Amino acid sequence: GSYVTQGSLRFDYQGGVGIVRGRRRTTIESSGFLVPNYHSKEFETIGIPVRVSIKYVPFNFMSIGFDMIVNVNPEKTFAAPMATLNFGRIIKNRDY
Repeated sequence: GSYVTQGSLRFDYQGGVGIVRGRRRTTIESSGFLVPNYHSKEFETIGIPVRVSIKYVPFNFMSIGFDMIVNVNPEKTFAAPMATLNFGRIIKNRDY
């Protein structure tokens, strides 16, 4: 991954390759009282996770921002947006 800082904004991205494991529903086994029961199949495949973010950095120890995480794989590609609040050493040397 890498990042670019412009003023109080930081843009960063990360990517890689990883193993994705899960359970996929197949057919309905029986209809329960409120929730149907399903047959399921376990799977394991290779995925490509990617994270991109934009952050506002008002102080060198805090940022607030938005992240988007996506995992592209043959079984089930998924995405998750997140609001973030980070504390710690965000920017090393910052002139105010």
